[in-house]
Amino acid sequence: ENIVYDTHPYPWKNNWDENFIQTAQQYPVLVGEWGGTVEDGHQNYGLQMTYTLRKYKLCWTAWCFHPSAGPTLINNWNYEPSWFGTLVMSELNKPVDMTELDL
Repeated sequence: ENIVYDTHPYPWKNNWDENFIQTAQQYPVLVGEWGGTVEDGHQNYGLQMTYTLRKYKLCWTAWCFHPSAGPTLINNWNYEPSWFGTLVMSELNKPVDMTELDL
């Protein structure tokens, strides 16, 4: 009771979905940070993660809001979104289907 598991899935971590989706179906899991970069070719990973997060109704945050840490949501201190930042904003702006929620 009163425990939430936290995970940080990144493209270089193998078998994340096998290790945490089954757990998330039984226990609360927070995806505490995740991300990728265009430079490292992580676009498919990013799209697959947003699909997985939505499909399994996982709570999540994204990493990182600093232009020199990574993978970053912003390119500079003018807050120009990186590719990953644009992906996160797009996902946060998608409507929630209230009929799918277990309220």
